Amino acid sequence: MESAQATSPAEMENPASVENGESGRNSNHIEEKTTGDVDMKADFIEQQQLEESNVKTEPNEDQLKDQDEDKIEQDLKAAVLDQVAIEEEGLNLRFKDLKAQENGKELQRNPSLPPQNNILSHVHCLAQLEEQRRNYEQQLDQLRTSNIQKDNMITLIQRENAILGKEKQACSKEMEMANKEKESTVIKFAMKEKLLIDAKKEKEAVEKQLSEAKKEVKNVSTRFLAVSEEKSRMTYIIDEKCNEVRKYQRECEKCKTELGLLESKLKYHINKLNIETEAKA
Repeated sequence: MESAQATSPAEMENPASVENGESGRNSNHIEEKTTGDVDMKADFIEQQQLEESNVKTEPNEDQLKDQDEDKIEQDLKAAVLDQVAIEEEGLNLRFKDLKAQENGKELQRNPSLPPQNNILSHVHCLAQLEEQRRNYEQQLDQLRTSNIQKDNMITLIQRENAILGKEKQACSKEMEMANKEKESTVIKFAMKEKLLIDAKKEKEAVEKQLSEAKKEVKNVSTRFLAVSEEKSRMTYIIDEKCNEVRKYQRECEKCKTELGLLESKLKYHINKLNIETEAKA
């Protein structure tokens, strides 16, 4: 009977230890899943960060990139803190599981312990199992809330990416308009520069014509001075000739008067001669 009673607590403790081992494995499996999910989310966030860093090239996009990097760093810090809290809870559970396993091994080694201790250990194991179940439920609730938060964060990131994509399209359109305006201004500047070059050429031609006209004016002025001098000389000569003509006219008039006197004397002498001849006859 004692052997049966001794073996029965061991048998009772073996399922508890098996349950503790299974609970430890489940806790390890859940912790691995959580760490894997966190790592996958972190990798996904880093990939999005790399894609956004490769896509964004303009100065305004660099500022948005810095803001996204700050947000991603904050999200990663929060995820790491959640992971650390989960790992601490897992370590506490592992310590309890190891303690329960050690108690089970001690019971297997010392089957001569009284059944009261076995009952107490069984109750203690049940309490531990209940506590583990509660901890697992809390962990599941925490994981669900963290998954909901991460899903919300992913939706927010997707919305931000959509907004950034729209802003990128608007910036690209503005850049295209700016490039078109730049090309039009360059064309206008080239046309104005061409007109300026043509105006400079026309100005040079007009200045050349003006210099030639000034030279012609100087030549004409010298000719005019020469002609005026020639005119004054000719007027002086004409005046002299006029004086000579007047002198000769006066001499002609004097000769005419003398010729009239001589004619009158001749007529007188002819008449006298005729009278004398008649008187002699």
